[in-house]
Amino acid sequence: SPGGTAFMHEMLAMKPEHFVEQSVSASRQNLTQQASKIAVPCLVAVGDQDIPTPIELAKTLANTLNDSELAVLPDAGHLSNLDQPAAFSALVSAFLAKNKSRCG
Repeated sequence: SPGGTAFMHEMLAMKPEHFVEQSVSASRQNLTQQASKIAVPCLVAVGDQDIPTPIELAKTLANTLNDSELAVLPDAGHLSNLDQPAAFSALVSAFLAKNKSRCG
């Protein structure tokens, strides 16, 4: 997708040491305890081709959250909103509409 391509160019333009720092920092985060304290409905969306966050990891997150819904987007990678923008937008819109009264 055009958005995904632009993002990829930005990532490729990043200095390697900055990319490594961000990646290492992100990989060391364990927010399990914090996630279990979230008290609003959550949507966990993952692409079926997501390598950094595989479906099993997304399932673990969804199971950690008290009130969550897991959605797997077909033909999408880690940036599912850029890989499948229409499907992602429809998914988020439906989730928000369904939970509007519980989040407001």
